[in-house]
Amino acid sequence: MDEATPAPRVRLRSHLARPAPVTGGRSEEPLFTTHSGEVACAHRRPRRASPDFATRVLVLALAAACGGSPARPTSPEPAGSGTVSGVVVSVVDRAPIPGASVKVGDRSATANANGRFELTGVPEIGEFPFVIDAAGHFQRRTSVRLRYLASHPDVEVDLIPHTTPFDYNFFRQFARNELERGQTGLEALRPWTMAPSFYIKSVLDPTGEVIPSEIVQHVATILVNGVREYSGGRLSAAGVETGTEDRPATPGWVDVLFQRKIEGYPPNTAGLATIGGNQGTMWLRFDPDDPRLYVDDPSGCYARVVQVAAHEIQHTMGYYHTWISYAPLYADPDCDAANLSESLRYHAAVTYSRPRGNLDPDTDPEGFTLNATAGANQPLVSCSDAQVGGGGVIR
Repeated sequence: MDEATPAPRVRLRSHLARPAPVTGGRSEEPLFTTHSGEVACAHRRPRRASPDFATRVLVLALAAACGGSPARPTSPEPAGSGTVSGVVVSVVDRAPIPGASVKVGDRSATANANGRFELTGVPEIGEFPFVIDAAGHFQRRTSVRLRYLASHPDVEVDLIPHTTPFDYNFFRQFARNELERGQTGLEALRPWTMAPSFYIKSVLDPTGEVIPSEIVQHVATILVNGVREYSGGRLSAAGVETGTEDRPATPGWVDVLFQRKIEGYPPNTAGLATIGGNQGTMWLRFDPDDPRLYVDDPSGCYARVVQVAAHEIQHTMGYYHTWISYAPLYADPDCDAANLSESLRYHAAVTYSRPRGNLDPDTDPEGFTLNATAGANQPLVSCSDAQVGGGGVIR
C-alpha cells in the first residue's frame, strides 16, 4: 500500500442480527459449537469445504462436434476429437512461460514463445489429470473436467517459480507449518474461500468488564486490513460487528474474544487463533489491571493487545510461525496490518492463488474440488509473549 494512501475507515456495527454468509448456494457445518469447550484440543469438528474461485473446477472448452450425451469415462481415452488451448504463466506477475510442457490425460503439447499451447485429439468429456512442467518452476499437478462450453475457449494455468521472489523454505514454514510439523508433516493450504466477517465481543470474557473503545477500534482496523493483505488482495472483510453477547460459531465468521488469561494455556500465552477459513475464533489476552497494558509494547502499537491482534490475524488467514527473520508476522511498522513487506504480500498471493487443500510442492485437490472430509480438523496456534514480542518470529 502506498504510504500516501489513508487507512480505511472501519464502521463497527453493534447488536446486529448476523446474516447467513453467501457460500455459492451451499452451507457449511460448524467447525465447533461453543467458545467454552476444550480449547486445549488442537483440532475441531470436521466440516464440508466451501467451493470458491480458487477451488472451482477448472472448465475447459472443447472445439468438437457434439455427438449426444455420452457417459463420463473413468479413465483417459486413447484419442478424441476435442481441442484444448490456453496459456501457461508465472504466478502473481502472470508473465508467460515459453517451453512449458502441458499434458491432459495421455495428450501433451509444448507452449510456444508466448506461453500458449494447444492440445488436439483429447476426449470430448470427462475428468483427467492435468500436469504442467517448466524449467525453473515447480510442477503443477491438478485435474480438469472437460465440457462443451464455447464461452471458455482458453485456460490460464500458473506455475510457482523456484527462485526469487518465491522463497520455498519460507513458504513451507509460513503456509505449510514446517516449523512444527517437519518436512514429512507439511500441511495442506488453508486459505479462506469466502470474505470473512468478524464479531468482536467488546466485554471481557467471561467477567463482562468493558473493553476500551479505542482498543476495539484498533483491533477492528487490523482485522479489515489483515484480510486484504494476507489474501494477496483477493479478499476483503465482509464486515465487523461488536456486541456484548456470546454468539454461536457460524460459517464465514471469526469471533474475537478478550480474556484475562487464555483458558487452558500457560499464563504467558498472549493470543490464540484457529488457522485458516472458513470459520474461526481469535482469543486475545487482556488484563485491564496490568500496568504494562499500554507501555510493554516494543513495536509502537497503541496497546499490547493490539500488537497481539496484529499477530493473530496472520493465523486466522491461514499462516503459521516461522524462523525466517525478514517476515514481520506480528505487524507492519504502523501496527495496523496495512503495510506488509513485499515478500509477505507475494507469498500471501501465492497461497491465495491455490485451492484449499493444495499439497506440497504444488498439487491441487483432485478435480479442484475437495471431498467431504478434506480441510477438516481445523488446528489452533497459540502464541507466547516471546513470539509476539519478538515480531512473531520464534527465536
